[in-house]
Amino acid sequence: MLKEGLIDEISQLIVPVVDGGGGAISGLFDLRTTPPKKAAFALRLIEQRTVEHGTQWLRYRVRHEKA
Repeated sequence: MLKEGLIDEISQLIVPVVDGGGGAISGLFDLRTTPPKKAAFALRLIEQRTVEHGTQWLRYRVRHEKA
């Protein structure tokens, strides 16, 4: 969907917890294939807010020209 230009904004929540369990997913996006050479898209931060319990809420605008 990102590659096709269908996503205009991405919200990311950073929660202040530590998870030491095995098998945790570490990436925000999971490609199940080998990524193409120009797979990255630039993001522009449009808002940063601290919400309940110190959680950080980041909102990004997707720049559809490739990074």
